[in-house]
Amino acid sequence: MDETVMANEQNPQTPTAQGYVVLPDGRTVPTVDTWFNQQANNPQGFGAEQQRTQLSQGYRNYVAEPVTNALGDFISTNPISKVAEATGLLSPETNKAISHGIASVTVPQNLTQAGVMAGVLAGGLGAAAAPAGFGPALRVMGGTAGGAAGGYAETGTTRGALTGSGQGLVQAGIGESAGTIWNYARGIGPERVRSQMHDLHASEVAKVIKTNPRLKGAFANVEPTQAGLEDLVKGYVTNPVTKRATAKGQALLSAQMEQADQQIGAAIQQQAQNGVNVRFPLVTEKTPGQWGTWADARTQLSDLGAIAGAAKPHMTYTIGGQTMNGAEVKQLYASSLRGFQQQLNRVGPEALTAFNDARATYETGQYYLKMIEEGFKRKGAQVEFNSGNVQKALSKTQRSRAEGVNRLGEQEYWRFSEAAGVPRETPGTVDIYKPGGFLYNTTRSVPGLGGVAPYVARPNLVNPAPLALSQAQRTGVNVMGSQMSAPVAQYLANQTQGIPGLGR
Repeated sequence: MDETVMANEQNPQTPTAQGYVVLPDGRTVPTVDTWFNQQANNPQGFGAEQQRTQLSQGYRNYVAEPVTNALGDFISTNPISKVAEATGLLSPETNKAISHGIASVTVPQNLTQAGVMAGVLAGGLGAAAAPAGFGPALRVMGGTAGGAAGGYAETGTTRGALTGSGQGLVQAGIGESAGTIWNYARGIGPERVRSQMHDLHASEVAKVIKTNPRLKGAFANVEPTQAGLEDLVKGYVTNPVTKRATAKGQALLSAQMEQADQQIGAAIQQQAQNGVNVRFPLVTEKTPGQWGTWADARTQLSDLGAIAGAAKPHMTYTIGGQTMNGAEVKQLYASSLRGFQQQLNRVGPEALTAFNDARATYETGQYYLKMIEEGFKRKGAQVEFNSGNVQKALSKTQRSRAEGVNRLGEQEYWRFSEAAGVPRETPGTVDIYKPGGFLYNTTRSVPGLGGVAPYVARPNLVNPAPLALSQAQRTGVNVMGSQMSAPVAQYLANQTQGIPGLGR
């Protein structure tokens, strides 16, 4: 520290002395800052470095130590620690020592460490709004700047600031490296990644079908898991009256249709009471042009729709005593549907809306069930949702995509596709879990390491983002990694104290 020339009040011959001023009457008196320093238990003045020492000590006494002790006590008294004590794995003394050791590593123990942590957090906040790829640099820069600020606050010297910036660079760099390694590790190992992606896709698919407005809540209770989807397409419900089992997904859709039928039936009955008797075409009767009740006609229309949906153009079918090919069956269903809608419009707009909504619900639900069933087509006894099968079914041909858009609507089709792992930008791609690339090939070429090669290389995923750490997670890993490396960084920083030329 530079020496400060002090004036002698008895012999004020140094009117320009630092910290003093000369009054008009010739007296030399201290400035306000110097006076306050003189009052701080040091008649010779409380120097800047000593002030910084007191600031740093105050942080340790009133922040670091109380928080560290509180955290250490919390860790030592949690159920896991107490079970370890009760079973004899840890003595109470060892438990307390370990717990407070963990706490001392977690909590910044000085202003420099606190500055580094604050800088990393600030860099993480900036990374959330910055373009992709800028996050690591911002966090490391934040830690470096925070270390410099903390070092200056602790020492009040340029050397302290430089030392703190170096410590921040080391800590943030180690933390960022830890985040990078963990981020990579989350995406290696084909079978583990496959399982993760299937779990993720199953959850996202379930969320999409639960919230599709066309379904009117038909699948609202599906659990967002592989087991939930499997229960939807392979589970069953038993009719309490007939004691017959029905596929669960089909039963849920039928329940929605039944509600619409009841609403339409009530509207038809109301019209009949008003003297308007609405009849509907019996589309599968031998005599064309016959009309019947809503219940009879609705059943026949459903039967015809099932045949039309599966009809092949080159095959022949017998409908109402008439033989027709697949294209003619589809035309008959379309014309019959228009006749139904015309009659329902006579009943009232509410009846027509209920009918159209029920049809949309049924078609949408059937499409989802078909796609999810594709996901469970897997050889072997193990039941697992294979999102790769869904990806292929969704995007294997232009026709399959067009069918999905027609059934779901464009917006909901792409929501479903993206949930299954097919991004809008690359709709024709699928996940490939067999690893490859430089690291895989290099590891395989090393004698004795061929067996571990699949577990150090990444599969080729359509969208690896789901397995990557978010910016918030990366920041959290950086903070913890940098704080755990603080003792090492502190040691390295201390070694720079003797470097000449840094100055104050």
